[in-house]
Amino acid sequence: MSNLAATLGKQGKLDEAASMKKEVLEKRQRILGDEHPDTIAAMNNLAATLGDQGKLDEAALMKKEVLKKMQRILGDEHPNTITAMSNLAITLDNQGKLDEAASMRKEVLEKRQRILGNEHPDTIAAMSNLAITLGDQGKLDEAALMKKEVLEKRQRILGDKHPETIMAMNNLAITLGNQGKLDEAVLIIKEVHEKRQRILGDEHPDTIMAMNNLAATLGNQGKLDEAIGPPDVSTTKKQPFLKRVTGKLQKVRNSYRFSAN
Repeated sequence: MSNLAATLGKQGKLDEAASMKKEVLEKRQRILGDEHPDTIAAMNNLAATLGDQGKLDEAALMKKEVLKKMQRILGDEHPNTITAMSNLAITLDNQGKLDEAASMRKEVLEKRQRILGNEHPDTIAAMSNLAITLGDQGKLDEAALMKKEVLEKRQRILGDKHPETIMAMNNLAITLGNQGKLDEAVLIIKEVHEKRQRILGDEHPDTIMAMNNLAATLGNQGKLDEAIGPPDVSTTKKQPFLKRVTGKLQKVRNSYRFSAN
C-alpha cells in the first residue's frame, strides 16, 4: 500500500496518495506503535504529500513531530535526523518563514560538513539549499558566494555536463540577475540553455525553463528583440509548444513597444 501511494504521488494524484498514506500511518500506529521506525517513515511520507498539496501548516506540524521523534530515538547526529531537519526547513521556506529556514539549513550544513566532509554530495546539497534561502532573504552577496562555491565543487566532482552542475549554474545566474549583474547572468544562462538543448533536447521542460529564463534576463537588459528572436517556421511547425511560447513572447514585445510609445 505504501508503494502504491508513492506511485500515485509521482503521478500527481495527490488526494489519492494522501488518503492512502494516512491509512498506512494509522495502521502502523495501531500495529507497531508511534515510535517504530516504519511508523515514523509513514508519517514522514504523509507530511511530504501534504506539502505537495500546499497544506503547509499540516506538513510543518507533522515534520516537526518526525524530527522530534528522530532526535529522541536516533540522536541529533544521525543521518536520518539531519535529513528530517532538512525536510522541515523546506516547508518553513515555503511558508515564508525564512529566518527559521535559514537557521535550520545552517545547522544542517554544519552537521554534514563535520560528519560527512565538505565534498560529500549531501553536504554540497545542504550548501545549495542554504544559498537559495539566503537569496530569498535578500542576502544576495552571501548567496552568490555560496552558489559559486557549490558550482565549483560540482564542476570538479561531477563534471560540467552533470544535471546538478547545470542546475548550480542556473541557480547562480538567478542570483547574479537579482544583483543586477545582467551581463554575467546572461552568459551563464546561455550556457545552461545550450547544454540542456544538447543533452535533454528542445522539448524537455528544463530546456524550456532555461529558454524562459534567458528571455526574461535579456528582456531585463532591454534586449527584447534578442530575447524573442526571428520566428523560425521550420522549428515551430515541428514544435507546437515552442510555437505557442514564441507567440506569447511576441505579444509581450508588441505590448512593450505599444506602452513605450
